[in-house]
Amino acid sequence: MENPSVSFHSQRSLYHLQVAPIFPNLEVLGLRGCGLVGHLPSSFFGMIPKIRILDLARQNIVRLLPPGVERLPETLEVLHLDGNPRLQLAETLTFPAGLRTLTMAECPGAAAAVFSRAVDDEPAPAREPSSVELNDRFAIRRFPQSLQVVDLSGNNLTIIPPSLAEAPLRQLALADNLIEEVPEWAGDRWGRTLTSVNLRRNRLRERGISSSLWRELALLKEFDVLGNSPGGPALAVEWSKLKSERGIL
Repeated sequence: MENPSVSFHSQRSLYHLQVAPIFPNLEVLGLRGCGLVGHLPSSFFGMIPKIRILDLARQNIVRLLPPGVERLPETLEVLHLDGNPRLQLAETLTFPAGLRTLTMAECPGAAAAVFSRAVDDEPAPAREPSSVELNDRFAIRRFPQSLQVVDLSGNNLTIIPPSLAEAPLRQLALADNLIEEVPEWAGDRWGRTLTSVNLRRNRLRERGISSSLWRELALLKEFDVLGNSPGGPALAVEWSKLKSERGIL
């Protein structure tokens, strides 16, 4: 096909996707807000073998892959799943090696599987764990080295998932969670890549970000801590000072 892109953005909901689309050359598929319900057809990904950008946000999807299949298509670069509150993902799910963007805001069930040791029912560690402890206690999966943009807002996370530490993130959205601090390892892992952080409406403490960590995040240009209690105002002042020093408007 001449234009390998199809979008079904519509006010009219599609309550059931009965037949998987037959687009062997399709690279971009937008189904945001189309009212998809339940399980995607087992042949869905098989019918779009070249898919790069897939938007399945704002649906009522329960399952992406058929039972026994734990690997998403290797061609995927951008995956939007936000706003699927009933979505379940296998804890052993493998993400594509070339994935650049992953949005899973308001997907508590999926987040509980993918980041099983960072949700509300798992208390944050009393101290910063070592890399060995991270692998043991947080059951780290390896995220692709290509991953740059992640949105995990609204998932009851109590910590920033250590499993993201290996990804060279540029943008990280964690609004509307229960996070109290930004871990020290963030500076070492993301100091040369991270430009934007959204931590609105969390539970950041006044010392939720150390002075050394501020300095290590050298490329940071956007830092949103509105609605945090008790530390939001103090952190906003620190960020304002740092922006002034760096000449950020």
